[in-house]
Amino acid sequence: MPEIPKKPIADTGLNVSMLGLGTVKFGRNQEVKYPEQFEIPDDQQVVSLLSQANEAGINLLDTAPAYGNAQQRLGKLLGNDQDWLVCSKVGERFSNGLSEYIYTEDFTRQTVENSLRELNREVLDIVLIHSNGDDLHILEHTPVVETLLRLKQEGKLIATGISSKTVEGGLLALQHMDVVMCMYNLQETAELPVIQTAEELGKAIFVKKGLMSGHLSKADQDNPRSFSHWVRLIISLIFNFFLMRFRTFWLPLSTPTLMWIPPLRINLSIFSCESAIIREPPTYFRSNCSRRSTRRWIESRR
Repeated sequence: MPEIPKKPIADTGLNVSMLGLGTVKFGRNQEVKYPEQFEIPDDQQVVSLLSQANEAGINLLDTAPAYGNAQQRLGKLLGNDQDWLVCSKVGERFSNGLSEYIYTEDFTRQTVENSLRELNREVLDIVLIHSNGDDLHILEHTPVVETLLRLKQEGKLIATGISSKTVEGGLLALQHMDVVMCMYNLQETAELPVIQTAEELGKAIFVKKGLMSGHLSKADQDNPRSFSHWVRLIISLIFNFFLMRFRTFWLPLSTPTLMWIPPLRINLSIFSCESAIIREPPTYFRSNCSRRSTRRWIESRR
């Protein structure tokens, strides 16, 4: 299977795959916005998923201290494997089913040091601010941005950014940081100006909830006739728009996303075989979307 192309994160020297693997479900199943409850996968299941992602060319993992014990598990299971680029976060602490947001200098430094230890790393590749929704206040009236930039100078991390929740916050962050993680999917398009500005400034965009936190897959399961319609919309609104125009398109995939259409390589092929899916229903895709055509399709867009 052809490897997923990689794109740079601003001028940091990091090159990330256009698809990334989200790890919240490696360690947390409380207070999450998914259509169904789920069990935390065991180590064997996590290793299998990581292996499939690696074989497909994914090199980016997204995690956070607020994701239960996901970071600790990644540090244990990945060991000293430096092929993975890891995106962690600061600002949120999750305990006993509740999130607490802290943006002080001491807490930011402590969080980065803890993440370095838990992930078994000397340097964190990417660190984002976990926003509580008040982006402008966080960026303008707390020391978290200044602290992250100082930690970057100290060699503790490489790229900085924010997982934002407002257009204004995303736009402001792009002036000072390398990455903005914003929401963009079939239902949520308000943050498009952030994505367009990132292109102009040569900064990176990570798209979160690109598949609507699993609700898109749930809708397809409940109404199979809508499957081809959803796929055409995904391809036209997301894949074409981002992959052809922007420096970095990162769609976080998590366990249920991969399980709806097993194995992983088939899921990724859905995003690779645009012309076949748009012309015909999924049965055509399954029988005619060969690895050779997928490879040609991807190479033509590099």
